[in-house]
Amino acid sequence: MKIFNKKVVGSSLVAMMLASSSVFGASVSKDKIYPGAILVKVSMVGYNFSANTNLRGIKFTKANLTGANFSGVDLTGANFNGANLNRVNFNGAILTDANFSKAKMRGCNLKNANLEEAYLSQAGLSGSDLTGANMQSSNLDYANMRGAVLKNANLEN
Repeated sequence: MKIFNKKVVGSSLVAMMLASSSVFGASVSKDKIYPGAILVKVSMVGYNFSANTNLRGIKFTKANLTGANFSGVDLTGANFNGANLNRVNFNGAILTDANFSKAKMRGCNLKNANLEEAYLSQAGLSGSDLTGANMQSSNLDYANMRGAVLKNANLEN
């Protein structure tokens, strides 16, 4: 399935699984994608998620979300294992206990994001901006932080 430059309105992704699907340059209103949705290996390049959306526990395993906007979104416990998240906007997002293992996150905006207890093992965060991010008790084992901005970030355990 492919969706190009469309607004997804009146569609519900409750307990829906999209596998190997493509959604390009689309946006969704905040009440249309629900917590726990499974979106494995989807391509949602440039997708815009409304601020303050609750997407707790959503699974974006191995998804391509390049340039997507998750600004202000609650992604507590989300799974981005192996996902392409280059240039994604996570400004002010709640990413507590999220899994970013082996995710490609080059050039991400993670300003003021809450990454407490997030799993970032082997994540590629080069050139990402983590200004003011809360990274307390996060796992950064083997993460690539080359050129990342950590001004006022909280890295305490």
